[in-house]
Amino acid sequence: MEPSSKAQDMFVFEFLDLLAAPIITYSASWADGIPGELKEAIKGARLIAGLKKEETATIPEVVAYMITRTYEAPMSREWTNIYLWASAKYMKQSKRKTDEDLKEIAAPSELNEYEQSLLKKLRKWIYEQRRKYVKESMKKN
Repeated sequence: MEPSSKAQDMFVFEFLDLLAAPIITYSASWADGIPGELKEAIKGARLIAGLKKEETATIPEVVAYMITRTYEAPMSREWTNIYLWASAKYMKQSKRKTDEDLKEIAAPSELNEYEQSLLKKLRKWIYEQRRKYVKESMKKN
């Protein structure tokens, strides 16, 4: 029995979303400022999130978005905490830094409830923007 056309389209969509969707940035002007190793980490993190059926942007995606945000203007304390927390989490996950190494940047070990809600909204928004781009590009083709 062959999969339906709708099932095939959904498979292609999910595949493209995980492997070919663009990295969502605050400003396209600063997209070149995202380190290559972070771009590679995003691919791996998306695959893991896809296998887990997580419907949210990954921490490396948040870091990439926040990098491009920092070039635009100073951020509030809450967003600075979110950026530092996410960056520290990414650096530990990718084994680039240890807790000891990260003491110098004074990243919060956890976010308060309000910061968690901001991060959750940002992760959902990045995820939706990424998928929206893939849908639009599939329609064009």
